[in-house]
Amino acid sequence: VRLLCTSWDAWAWWKDAMGLKKEYNKAWMDAKRAEYKGYSVYLLPKEKYVGMSCNVYNRVIKHKCLGRNVEGAKVLISFENPKIAHLVETILHCFGYKGYRP
Repeated sequence: VRLLCTSWDAWAWWKDAMGLKKEYNKAWMDAKRAEYKGYSVYLLPKEKYVGMSCNVYNRVIKHKCLGRNVEGAKVLISFENPKIAHLVETILHCFGYKGYRP
């Protein structure tokens, strides 16, 4: 295998570029996490699924990767206390919504 660029300067540039990308991605995810303070209870209406997360955007992406229909996903309510958010999620599960049950 022959490399197109063998200069160590090019490799240093590449490593720097990847470091900047990593910093950008972290800042972007932190901004998404800050959209909803604390712990949010969210709904996937097409799946009749209710869940809880401190990073709803990231969680919805994971649902999409697992094959769930995330169209119309929305945050129902947010809490600073995770126990209250979990209680609301559990109550909604008792009303027939799908989701994790410990």
